[in-house]
Amino acid sequence: MILRQDVATIVREQLGIFRNEMGTVPGDMDPTDWATKRQKLRDMCEGTPDASVPDAALYGLLRRRAVLFCNGKGRYGVHPLAAEILREQLAKDPTFRYKGGALDLEP
Repeated sequence: MILRQDVATIVREQLGIFRNEMGTVPGDMDPTDWATKRQKLRDMCEGTPDASVPDAALYGLLRRRAVLFCNGKGRYGVHPLAAEILREQLAKDPTFRYKGGALDLEP
């Protein structure tokens, strides 16, 4: 039997691991800082049209699996754990509006 407490423990552990892997780590070849990556995630979650422009932040987030490639037509989505981390960090920002966290890139 799987207990709710066991599930909560595993989710907390995975969230911690994921959080550590999303930022810039020592020796990382990706020069994009966390603030830039966080803004890209925010733009994606809020459905900002500019978020559909591929850039260094998007590629860095793809490498960290914070953004997932969903299909062969250029559909990308924010990983649920990345969305949760973003919501935690922006909890006190009244202007943040989560709208789903996916975008279509122009072919």
